[in-house]
Amino acid sequence: MFNVAESETPTEAEWVRRIGDAIGWQGNIVVVPGESLPPSMRSPLKVQQDLAVSSERIRTELGYSEPVAAQEALRRTVAWQRENPPEVEAPDYTTEDAVLKAAAPRGP
Repeated sequence: MFNVAESETPTEAEWVRRIGDAIGWQGNIVVVPGESLPPSMRSPLKVQQDLAVSSERIRTELGYSEPVAAQEALRRTVAWQRENPPEVEAPDYTTEDAVLKAAAPRGP
């Protein structure tokens, strides 16, 4: 059995930054502890453990490598998403704004 996976595993924050860079977003990434989130923003998934997969075997035995560089693949994905936006209602950012305000560092 072979795992087809990236050779490196970015964190969620790294993924957000990479996507932000690909779309030209220059905002800040704010990590808020789950217990500080209102119930409506908490994930029902149990993700306390890290998941790490290795693609070393497929790369070594079969010579696998990505056909497209990661940055180019992300650029293409962003372009496709922009050309094919989902048909959903615009989100209400009121709750997110309140969470960010509460998480902001307070000056002296």
